[in-house]
Amino acid sequence: MLVDGCATTQPSAYERAAASPTPGTLFPNSRWAIVLLDEHGQVAATIVVKLSDVPVKTCDSGNYRRAEILADHRVDDGIPLYNPAYEVTGAALRIQLSTGLCDDGYAIIGGVTERGFEGVHTPEVLIVRKSEQRAETRAFGVSIPD
Repeated sequence: MLVDGCATTQPSAYERAAASPTPGTLFPNSRWAIVLLDEHGQVAATIVVKLSDVPVKTCDSGNYRRAEILADHRVDDGIPLYNPAYEVTGAALRIQLSTGLCDDGYAIIGGVTERGFEGVHTPEVLIVRKSEQRAETRAFGVSIPD
């Protein structure tokens, strides 16, 4: 007897967050402090960002708004910062750190709960030389109350 089965792919954390309701901490003009860790768990960058309500065009389709960088300290010079923008889908947050560099993007991607943000930061390029490949690295953040 032959058993046919279908391989099922579990939804990613981002996809699960996108299907959840948007938390009260994730709204236009909210401020977030985000820490990006490197592959060794060391701080690669810290940023404070304000999620504006100003629409922007990016290389990706979607409903992107301008992300205003209020403070930034990047230890890793491989993390670009050029006209950042963000998109919210449900409880999923995606911050493109380099919107003007369509073939050399970089994004912070993850889910938001009432407690904060958890996700990853990663280059978004079609072809990466093996010597330049990076491990998926973690990102964490908290909402800064007014």
